[in-house]
Amino acid sequence: MDKNMDANTEVEYFRLQAGPQSGHFTFLHHNGPILDQSSNVMERVKYILQDKIASEHCTRLRHIQYVPPILQKAYEEAGAAAERALSEARATAWKAFEEAIAPTVCQEAITLAEKAYEEAIAPTEKAYEEAGAAAEVPILSLIPNCQWNGRSIL
Repeated sequence: MDKNMDANTEVEYFRLQAGPQSGHFTFLHHNGPILDQSSNVMERVKYILQDKIASEHCTRLRHIQYVPPILQKAYEEAGAAAERALSEARATAWKAFEEAIAPTVCQEAITLAEKAYEEAIAPTEKAYEEAGAAAEVPILSLIPNCQWNGRSIL
């Protein structure tokens, strides 16, 4: 532990030290993924305290939360279901695209087919994003004052 830690960082350090040391955790890296596995979370904590700027220490440590297996499983299952739905929709839309351009090489037909593909896949992509966001809610709710914006916590 760094003796120059501010009080808030120290609280987060001791919270992590007292908790499970292995398993799945949120935001081991500030850019995600949201959920990641660690066999020794204190190695990551040590790295953050030694190699990252002090003004980021508390935020980074606060965003590292242990995820109980039941939440991890639900998150993974929701993500897998969304992936399957997206994959199926893409395959269906791609098949329609290929069928539309098969009889001709006319650029106009290709443009129309591309537009049809985009229109066919758009609702599923939106549903995929919404399902992913919904699956993140229980995970992100573990983090007090979560700052995740979809790209980074910083």
